[in-house]
Amino acid sequence: MSTDSKTNLSNGAVFFTTINALTKGELISPSTQTTVAPLPPLVSAKYNEALTTVTVSGTVFIDASDAIASLDIYLAHQILGAHTQELYIAYDYKEVVPTSLYPYYFSFEMPIQSHGHTIKTLESYLWNIDPISSRGTETTVQNV
Repeated sequence: MSTDSKTNLSNGAVFFTTINALTKGELISPSTQTTVAPLPPLVSAKYNEALTTVTVSGTVFIDASDAIASLDIYLAHQILGAHTQELYIAYDYKEVVPTSLYPYYFSFEMPIQSHGHTIKTLESYLWNIDPISSRGTETTVQNV
């Protein structure tokens, strides 16, 4: 898997892979999402028998008005604590409450080791790649 074909996320996470094998589930209508923030992904992870990789399986809920063919996966540049890997599923979502959603199912494999530590926990996020709708604050420096 190439890690140089995409740019890093604004939080420093590094591109890991693109998932092209998405399975689109049944329409969820009305939507269970009640805010402009997307629903969190549902993720499970399992070591392979040889203890060399972790198979990550997940579901993300995408606004039914958006057509997606792939998802990009990013990994945090460092491990949290001793064994927690942050995982970002990048998607350019709209800041609206969707009227209906489609679940998209996916899976991929990643190395069991990250930064010299065995991954024991994944923290997963559906990450908004559009910086316009990212949150932040602006502070004006005042004169003395």
